[in-house]
Amino acid sequence: MRIVMTAAHGGYGSEKVPLGGGAAICERLCRVWAGDPDIDLHLFAPGPNPPEGVTYHRLELLEKAPSSLDELTYARFCRQFERGITDGILALGEVDAVFCHDISEGPDFAHLAAAGVSCLPIFHVDVVDFFNRIYLQGIFPVEKVARWASRVPLPDLLKLVFNKQREAVRHCPVLILPSAAMGEVMGRCYPELGRTEVVGWGSPEQVFAQTEIDQAALEVRRELGLEPGQPLLVTLSRLSPEKGQDRLLEALRLGRQRGELPTGLQLAICGQPAFMQGQRFFSRLKNLARD
Repeated sequence: MRIVMTAAHGGYGSEKVPLGGGAAICERLCRVWAGDPDIDLHLFAPGPNPPEGVTYHRLELLEKAPSSLDELTYARFCRQFERGITDGILALGEVDAVFCHDISEGPDFAHLAAAGVSCLPIFHVDVVDFFNRIYLQGIFPVEKVARWASRVPLPDLLKLVFNKQREAVRHCPVLILPSAAMGEVMGRCYPELGRTEVVGWGSPEQVFAQTEIDQAALEVRRELGLEPGQPLLVTLSRLSPEKGQDRLLEALRLGRQRGELPTGLQLAICGQPAFMQGQRFFSRLKNLARD
């Protein structure tokens, strides 16, 4: 069986470059499928560090990870990546299935469908719902925004949000979603929505010994200058408005004013700014942390 995966953030290595969910799931699938003798696994990605056990097709479009780009530069990259992976997939000949990570960064769904190629997009975010909540502040119901976007001319940047997701719904036989809630939202936006499969991300299978965990915790406490028993809160995610780190900081400030926080409580916010509004949000977090 020949399986193709596409990942705009693939080939960088999550141990070397801060990456999001799409790249992490791509790495896990590569580890699982690369060890199956019945699967001929091909990966299309831009990064310089291919995972082991796959036939790697690198699209040398960037020197650094895509997450470091601003919105307009990222949009141009998405279109270049779209053309490159679409042509590359068709050049392979017979393919049993194409799994693409994320939607705006995906191939030309209509073109592949017309060529008889089954493309199964793995949704890590509903880009239309995300755009509505972050950029439009959720003022309008997301289904109304989706309908409006289907009726008016859009600049290419917004086509990557609205048109690409609509094309995935129309031309892909199955959409793979991380939650039933996302399926409910998409069902309101796209009455023609067909088959969906909800597959939660899960967690890595690697298990660490308690002694390793204790040693790592000790090193973190030493690095942060914490006393034994001093409470520590840690967040692990991209720095982005939808993650809500700002609300956590505001809640801690309120708790401190009310005298409700444990003595000596420290907070470590770990992560890199997301490419969509990330730097602006990072500045907001730093300002809140100073208060």
